[in-house]
Amino acid sequence: MSKISNQAAYPALLQPTLSDYLVITDYDNKLRTKTVSLNTVKNLFDVSYSDVTIEISSAELKALLATPKTLIAAPGVGKVLEVFSIFAYMDVGGVAYDFADPVQVKMGTSVWAEIPTASVMNSAVDAAAHFSKTSLACPINTAIKLQGQGQEATVGTGVMKINLRFRTLDLQTF
Repeated sequence: MSKISNQAAYPALLQPTLSDYLVITDYDNKLRTKTVSLNTVKNLFDVSYSDVTIEISSAELKALLATPKTLIAAPGVGKVLEVFSIFAYMDVGGVAYDFADPVQVKMGTSVWAEIPTASVMNSAVDAAAHFSKTSLACPINTAIKLQGQGQEATVGTGVMKINLRFRTLDLQTF
């Protein structure tokens, strides 16, 4: 068996996911070698949140008023999404957007973030912003969406990436 540090035998995994596996030694079972998912290791340390990054295309950005972009689907009956933080990054293309009003990250009627037009949405250079709330209504079984206000942007290129750190709570078992 090769040494674990031998990257020819075991190539590096640059972007592991929670469904990937680790090899461990089971202390309670005669030091036998076993596999375990990263998700199981995460749960061992009580890390109860998830991170997701969503990319929004130029066409989707220009249609946010008529067609809000779902960032996280509704979690199901008796469940609620609790958002800890939102990070927005505008990767500007050749032409700045012309949003008239801030773009909102919403759950039903609850607004988690208003992404400002001047400093982020309509910026001529790459821009980023971080948002978090201390209190807000969390509608049950409701998706989180990116939504325009007032009017659609008519010009602009580039993509936006939004990272959400959140957890899903089952209201019957938490």
